[in-house]
Amino acid sequence: MVKKFKLLLTLILLVLISKSFAQIQVEAGDLAYFYVNYNQIIKAGDSQTIKIVAKDAFDNDISNFNSTVEIKYNDKTEKVPLTNGVGTFKFSTTKIGDYVFQISYNGKNYLIKDAYTNGLLKSFKISVKNGKAEIVDIITSPEFIPGYTKRIKILAKDRYSNLVLDTSGLEQVLEIETNGTFKTTIDIKDFKNASKEIEFTPLELHDIIVKVKSEGKVLGETKLKYKKQEIGEVKISYPEKIKAGQEFEINLAVYDTDGLLIKVYDKIGKPIKLTHNGKGILYPDTIQPSDFVNGEAKVKLVYTKTEEIKIIPMIEEKVLSSKTTQEKKTEKLEKDINKALEENTQKSQKIQNESKEPIKILNLIVPSSFGKVSEVIQKSKNQYLIMLENPNKDLEFLPVNRDISVKNKIIGNLKLVQEKEGTLSLYLSLEGGYYTHTKIDKENNLIKVEIYQ
Repeated sequence: MVKKFKLLLTLILLVLISKSFAQIQVEAGDLAYFYVNYNQIIKAGDSQTIKIVAKDAFDNDISNFNSTVEIKYNDKTEKVPLTNGVGTFKFSTTKIGDYVFQISYNGKNYLIKDAYTNGLLKSFKISVKNGKAEIVDIITSPEFIPGYTKRIKILAKDRYSNLVLDTSGLEQVLEIETNGTFKTTIDIKDFKNASKEIEFTPLELHDIIVKVKSEGKVLGETKLKYKKQEIGEVKISYPEKIKAGQEFEINLAVYDTDGLLIKVYDKIGKPIKLTHNGKGILYPDTIQPSDFVNGEAKVKLVYTKTEEIKIIPMIEEKVLSSKTTQEKKTEKLEKDINKALEENTQKSQKIQNESKEPIKILNLIVPSSFGKVSEVIQKSKNQYLIMLENPNKDLEFLPVNRDISVKNKIIGNLKLVQEKEGTLSLYLSLEGGYYTHTKIDKENNLIKVEIYQ
């Protein structure tokens, strides 16, 4: 009996012990946040798969989460299904920039955790960077003048036309060349704000093509048009004093019609004939284009006669002035102003002279062998310019300098001189109360000065 009781007690204890060790299935808690696995930086055009995992507050995967969440970024929304708590989203774009992502479920934004931080975030960010340069814009003016520095700006873009702003991690060298003599290379890391300026000096006398290459591929090109300079003037300088029969040096510089030095005159120029107003011999009297270096020439000459001379450069019988473009513009402006003044003065004097007779007339005869008087231009109140037709440069004009008297009283002075070839200058100085009217008499080849009071 006792043995049976002990056996029954043992069975009861075994049942109680087996019940105390029964298993409990613990499931994940409610959704608290999403774990996201992604790359923070990608290149434009690349794609990556973003993994999303549903988590409870204790970092447990919610394996029974089977629903759809919304991922929002830069004003876009994509639906991503999660199966057994895991989903993937493929992200790709060709536009560089920062893209900020948020995840929502049932209209509520959830916190995010990733491998880059230990904390919970409201969003995560992916930076899309540019790729290597595959397109370039060449920015410059469309023409070039040989011998002058040409500046061009190169703007680098990737294959999706994004500016190459970030050059970190890029190993690339650009080759810049023309169909002439210029060639150079630039490391992409030397670019700032996706651009780089370079300078070169083309000497070609034809249009040129500028090309930018990388690894044998042409990334961009542009055509530069050759601008031919037209000869405008030759500036000449020489000593004030030389000795007959001894060498002296002159300097010549050839300029175009815009006042720019023609630096390739040795290639495009013509021989320059040196004329003079003396009776001696000047040799050599012709300067060849090959004598010019960078638009200028230094030449040794000899003159044979002791006299005062002026050397004048000529090309194909055309006298080349030594005035700059600005001087020409100023001279034209002065001429226009003087012409207007002359017209007003002549109108005023005409009105006065119609009612008055001159108290004296001075006739200044110009020898016809020296030149024919053709026009009188009033430069100022007391100065007139007398223009001559077919002036004889071999004759010397003898200046006139005389007092002006009325009724045996000296009232002023008159001076007629030659200052430039082909013109005479008339200077009048009168006391107050007297004025003049000057005109020419072509038939008698004289200058008529009428004096009024």
